[in-house]
Amino acid sequence: MIIVSTKMALSPGIRTGLLTMFLSVAVCAQTPAPSPQTHPDAKAELQRVIAQIDHTAANFGTAQANFVWRQYTKVVDETDVQKGTVYFRRSGNQVEMAADISDPQPPKYVLFAGSKVQVYEPKIDQVTE
Repeated sequence: MIIVSTKMALSPGIRTGLLTMFLSVAVCAQTPAPSPQTHPDAKAELQRVIAQIDHTAANFGTAQANFVWRQYTKVVDETDVQKGTVYFRRSGNQVEMAADISDPQPPKYVLFAGSKVQVYEPKIDQVTE
């Protein structure tokens, strides 16, 4: 196995932002939309949603989602599309993330734990840190 090292880390702010975004999506997906006949006070509704996000974050254990990631490079007019599954797990006060990028072939696997990102490419049997 070959290991290639580069400096790549997510700051605590980015980690918190990713977790908040993920939890917000999870909460919103479970929160029913108000009926057209009701007009709740916007400030009270915002406070309710924030409280629900805080409650969900405190009880967060694991989550998984399928993803499609499109990257467009204008200079060469090229779009790169990657598909796979992302996994989140709370481990103490840390949130770990793993991604299984299954398309395009060959697959790649990404692991983020602590402040370290590792990418494993099985076709060339290489881990990049």
